[in-house]
Amino acid sequence: MSFNTETPQTIQRRQEAEAEMVLPGSSPRIANTPEALVTRATTLAGYELHKHIDEEAKEILPHTATRTLPQHGSMQSVDQKSENKAQGIARFTGIDGAIIPALTIIQRADNVQFVTTADVTIVGTTANGTIEAVNAGANGNTPAATNLELISPLIGIESTVIVDVDGLSLGADIERVEPYRERILEQWRQPPHGGALFDYAYWAKEVVGVTRAWPFLNLVQGIPVSITFVIDDREDIFPTALEVAAVEEYIDSQRPVGALFEVFAPTAKSIDMEIGLNPNTVAVQETVRAELEDFFKREAEPGKTLRLSRLQESILVATGEFHHVLITPNADIVADESELPILGTITWSLAT
Repeated sequence: MSFNTETPQTIQRRQEAEAEMVLPGSSPRIANTPEALVTRATTLAGYELHKHIDEEAKEILPHTATRTLPQHGSMQSVDQKSENKAQGIARFTGIDGAIIPALTIIQRADNVQFVTTADVTIVGTTANGTIEAVNAGANGNTPAATNLELISPLIGIESTVIVDVDGLSLGADIERVEPYRERILEQWRQPPHGGALFDYAYWAKEVVGVTRAWPFLNLVQGIPVSITFVIDDREDIFPTALEVAAVEEYIDSQRPVGALFEVFAPTAKSIDMEIGLNPNTVAVQETVRAELEDFFKREAEPGKTLRLSRLQESILVATGEFHHVLITPNADIVADESELPILGTITWSLAT
């Protein structure tokens, strides 16, 4: 049977009743009597003890543990992913032969700083060089074509530096508790099989930043296993070429000898929607949007079908929704193995 810790008030009533029973003539319910002071003190001590036991009980299993979650992970050789620095290619402009030394500081408009990882020499009028964020974290990820600025002038080098077409990526914060917990539980539920299909998805998710991954058999002739993945903890969840290479390199270090595989980035299958909503207010629209975003993150997968009925259900449970009409899409959403459905533009109208 389950046990629920009672409130301090309930515990104190019990203490008072016990005192009256074993000490006839005592007055535990009257303030400032010795009996009242004793029952109040023992009530607080008892309540704090029960709460402590409650908290410790949560640490016994990985399903509910927080403080001891790393210890649960260590029993399955699942470490919490550490933070990582963003990196990528930037284009410098200047005079032929001019040099940008290693560790030159470059700054983004919001004061996030990067450094060159090696000397860069201008050939003709431009040169590409690898730069890396000074501080680790997802904040260092930067879109392509972003303008950066040299902190200090360099002779023969223009102060504006432009992020290359692939952007700066690989930046990641320390793995959040719930994704870490899910990886631990996944290892309990599906122990490694030394190269089973699900092992490839797990290996991909061991790479810093990767949150969801999907393996497929025989997508490409001659390559038995294909893996695709996304990085959910940022606005653009689709991986860059640098991130694909990082996952490929890690899986290559884990796979059975001789096993062939490929890693690829999925393409976005944007699902635009037209919804009649009642009440059609901004507040209700936002709750519906949040439910839809959660639905796509929870259920959308490459190569799978999203059922229209479940899409409608996610709108139905939104806080404040009284009535709605899903005008489009009007059929199940089918994606091939290279596509990941994501929420597109929503057009709202009043449902009557």
